Amino acid sequence: MSDSIETKLDMLWEMVHGFSHRLNVLAAVCEHFGRKLAGTHGEEATRLREAIKLVEEDLRPLRRACRDILRTPLPVDQPQKRQTVAFGNTEAVKVLWVDDDALQMSHLRSQFDDAKWDLTVATSVEKALELLHANSFDGVMIDQMMPPGSFSNEETAGGQKTGVVLARHTRDKHPSMPIVFLTIANTPDLFEWCRRNPPALVLFKPQIDSDAVRQADHLIRYHTDGRLDDLEDLLKRFPRFVNALTHRHSNRPGFELADEYDVQDLLRGLLLFTLSDVREEEWTPSYVGASSRIDFVLPLRQTAIEVKMTRRGMSLKDLGDQLVIDIARYRAHPDVKSVICFIVDAAGIVLNRDGLIRDLRASSSETLEVRAVICDVQPQTVSPVRSPVRRRQKKDRPV
Repeated sequence: MSDSIETKLDMLWEMVHGFSHRLNVLAAVCEHFGRKLAGTHGEEATRLREAIKLVEEDLRPLRRACRDILRTPLPVDQPQKRQTVAFGNTEAVKVLWVDDDALQMSHLRSQFDDAKWDLTVATSVEKALELLHANSFDGVMIDQMMPPGSFSNEETAGGQKTGVVLARHTRDKHPSMPIVFLTIANTPDLFEWCRRNPPALVLFKPQIDSDAVRQADHLIRYHTDGRLDDLEDLLKRFPRFVNALTHRHSNRPGFELADEYDVQDLLRGLLLFTLSDVREEEWTPSYVGASSRIDFVLPLRQTAIEVKMTRRGMSLKDLGDQLVIDIARYRAHPDVKSVICFIVDAAGIVLNRDGLIRDLRASSSETLEVRAVICDVQPQTVSPVRSPVRRRQKKDRPV
């Protein structure tokens, strides 16, 4: 199969995946408001319930069709290319799953089969507390909205925040216990709690896809944020993003990629397309008498992105020395728990990319996880020059 057809299939798969996610979010919203309207009376409430029912009926075949498409292997030469979940550690981990909706738990349980979790189920707060006291678990997965049980209605906001209250009690006994929240609503307070109390993560019901399972598995196994995988995938698409901006209508000039500032400008747009909170140029604490700026900080993920672009005259040792200093600075930053080194190898000096990525990841510690993404830009699509002098330098550069 040609590369162009495979690329189009990949794009189609990604579009269906995004559409499926939006359908699932809409279904979750309908379910949420359906529960809110349960037991209410009046003509307006009746009309709303009927409207929600019609929407749910329309959504059902669309969601089923998306699931069938996403579960069908793509007809590529290497059928193993797209795995649903990739797990490096095959040992089972013990996870306590707390949720009052037994039917939904039964539906979602198959999503975690590949993760090799030894699941223990608790359908009430009291049972969860009893199991936590009597057993040892590697992680806890908690539904956010549940009956308060032994907690007060005031403390749990009438059951709307039971999950986070149970998480607090869990952390009192097990301070480093990974917590995975399940919710059908986008609640900023819950994300803020996770940010302040790592390792913790939020997953959205009712449909939990393979990426979400992988995030939860990484969090529980390694106390690291599996959402860095999503950021890595986004950064790997940077060359395609740049290429799209250089092919313009009516032979208009494309975007020139001359230095790290150009990379940062384009990367900012790519990040903001997916993420809601992207901050630039934050100061890092002083290191060896000096401080510097972080290119991008993602506060909700406690992640920094350090941008490097290789240039003519730079050696691999120069690049490595710069990254070593940057990583050392990030270790002292109170709000950064992970850093992704994004390297655009325009000069072609990184000959062993896998080796450099492994070396950088090996510099991770208990307080800072280090990742790396290395990509290049094609000279025929992006011009790394802005002046006649630099054009001559480009022409003289060996291929």
